[in-house]
Amino acid sequence: MKKKTVRDNGKILSGICFALIIGFARYLPVVALVPLTLLYLGLQRCRAECGHSGN
Repeated sequence: MKKKTVRDNGKILSGICFALIIGFARYLPVVALVPLTLLYLGLQRCRAECGHSGN
């Protein structure tokens, strides 16, 4: 049986990292929409309360 080398471990680790990144990227649009929506609504509310017209 071949002994695992540092290079083999690096390939395994990079494969795991790649899988995690792809898994996270799948949900990124949904995760990013929530804070962006809250930020947008907060800015609109602040403008309405402060009396700014947006210009």
